[in-house]
Amino acid sequence: ALRPASGRPGEEEDEEDASGRLYVTNLAYGTTEEELRAHFETVGEVGSLQICKDEDSLKSRGFGYVTYVFPECAVRAQAELHLASFQGRMLRVAAAKPKPAPVDPEVLGARLKGKSSYKKALEAKKKRVDAHLTHTWNLLYVSANAAADVAAAQLGVEKGALFGKDAENMALTAALTETSVIQQTKKWLQKEGIRVEAFEQSGPSLAQSKAADATSGGQRRDDAFIVKHLPAGATA
Repeated sequence: ALRPASGRPGEEEDEEDASGRLYVTNLAYGTTEEELRAHFETVGEVGSLQICKDEDSLKSRGFGYVTYVFPECAVRAQAELHLASFQGRMLRVAAAKPKPAPVDPEVLGARLKGKSSYKKALEAKKKRVDAHLTHTWNLLYVSANAAADVAAAQLGVEKGALFGKDAENMALTAALTETSVIQQTKKWLQKEGIRVEAFEQSGPSLAQSKAADATSGGQRRDDAFIVKHLPAGATA
């Protein structure tokens, strides 16, 4: 977007020279727009000037733009003010592209509409992910892959033999194996005297799941832990 004062040939250079707009860097952070205008008006009439500032602190970022009324003044300013001392610093002055033209309201509206659609798509995706996380943080949740490993081991067959080539049958088999493993887990917990309801709390995190359990009157013990995601073939 910028070219150094030494210049470079081509149409882009001509466009920058014709704009009368300059990019000025290495400004002292205390420099005001009035002081900068006075300095550049030693060469010619300045039409507009801007020192770029931080959006949060509103402090100078040490660079800005100067636009002359007559483009030939910008050419002179490059020659005379580039690397010249100003308030204890050597300014760097380069030609800048013309300031972008204002966007037509109708065009802007179309762009915003496109961004809105994209934003809605992202929000929908986030909801799906959050819903999945809420489900998987349920302490009794078992992944389809782990459930298939358990079912295959119990039946003494290869995991691939459980699933047919039809996608619908594969989905049904996966759902059945998940349900079967969860039911077996519940029965084992009940046999061990563990309150199953404590494991059915769900939420986006274990901390929130625990909070939900506390509000229902349950109290977790400090001498017991639940360990999840062990390999299907793990033994005690």
